[in-house]
Amino acid sequence: LMGLAADAGDLDLAIAMARETVVLAPEWPGTRVWLARFLLAAGKTSSAFEQMAFALEMNPGLEMELDFVQLLTAAGEYQDALERLERLDSRYPGSPDLVRARGLILLQTDDLAGAQADFMRLLTNAYFVNECFWYMGQIALQDGDYLQAIRYLGRVTSGPWLVAARLSTSQAYLGLGDPD
Repeated sequence: LMGLAADAGDLDLAIAMARETVVLAPEWPGTRVWLARFLLAAGKTSSAFEQMAFALEMNPGLEMELDFVQLLTAAGEYQDALERLERLDSRYPGSPDLVRARGLILLQTDDLAGAQADFMRLLTNAYFVNECFWYMGQIALQDGDYLQAIRYLGRVTSGPWLVAARLSTSQAYLGLGDPD
């Protein structure tokens, strides 16, 4: 029900329901993650971070750490998120999930070269292939390198990026002056 409340735009109700669920089932760290997200959406950043830290303490591990990085990123705390990823890399060296998260943050902060390097690193090891080609195509489009964008986007073969990749390919052809 808390998800429905959030979908309906009633963050106060979603927060209240998440808090109630935390009281009834404190061993469910996922509820605290949702509570943290709702609190952040309601502008209660420090409370959101506190809930996330508690969830991480209850259920340590890479997945929960990545949830914390996502929360930091959603709050616009990009430097803190990148620093956290750097510390995590010493515990989980070479984790593709960490490289992906870093690439996405770099993309949001307009460090296109850094993001491109991370996505290429993932592609070298065949991780997140369609997603990486999608982002590489978007970077090439943004740089005005339409031919390279077409090459990357053409490599997207499935997943949620497929239709968007085809539409972006059309944009690239328009950028080349080839509407046909």
